[in-house]
Amino acid sequence: SGNDAANAAALALGGSQEGFAQLMNRRAAEIGMTETNFVTPSGLDDEAHYSTAYDMALLAREALKNPEFARIAASSTLQVEFLEPAQKISYSNHNRLLKMYEGCIGVKTGYTKKAGRCLVSAARREGTTLVAVTLNAPDDWDDHMALFDYGFANFATASFHSCGLPETLPVVGGTQGETQLVPGEESAATLPLEQAQAITRRVLLPRFLYAPVTAGEQVGEVQYWLNGEALYRLPLFVGQNAPCLKPEPTGWKAFWGKVKGWFGWD
Repeated sequence: SGNDAANAAALALGGSQEGFAQLMNRRAAEIGMTETNFVTPSGLDDEAHYSTAYDMALLAREALKNPEFARIAASSTLQVEFLEPAQKISYSNHNRLLKMYEGCIGVKTGYTKKAGRCLVSAARREGTTLVAVTLNAPDDWDDHMALFDYGFANFATASFHSCGLPETLPVVGGTQGETQLVPGEESAATLPLEQAQAITRRVLLPRFLYAPVTAGEQVGEVQYWLNGEALYRLPLFVGQNAPCLKPEPTGWKAFWGKVKGWFGWD
């Protein structure tokens, strides 16, 4: 909770606190935070500074995509080295869930007299990451552990991936006998447990390709279905060009080629 650091970052990146707030609001809109308006970089009270639990969950999900932020948020203690004056200071994370709840990976505590106890937390187990948010909750530690227990007991994450597919495909009639197979963007979805377990996978892919094939050309897809509806389609692309072989000459062209070969003519 380094409010001084937040203000320093705002001045460096936005030129002023107001300029940085504009950048914050623009980014918030991009990730779907429709009920949020930032005024202060630190989050301290202001009549025009507000948000919701859902928007804070969106923000946490986006922030955790940053590896450095995720590393810091998941650390119980960190040592920071200062240049002037030269010194090292150890900081302790106020998020008690890091030690109280298995799989907790962050994220942030907060408190002001007007807002009360606020907590944004995240936990990861068996490939599923959950985010919990409470605002003005006096018993936030227990609330979050109860929310996570419920979430992990009733939800699971299904991955839409290309695992198990061949790395290459044979090419017939090409200058090379095979070409790389490149999957599109993989994804995942957290669903009720019974739905995640009912997902089926279909691979639509030819056994071989006829030349010519061009890098970037879609040649198949992996489909993920739930109760007769397609949840996700993962496209599969050609990774490299495979031009056709030059056709062998026939008829008079073939005969003339042999004659030139006998006499060493070009």
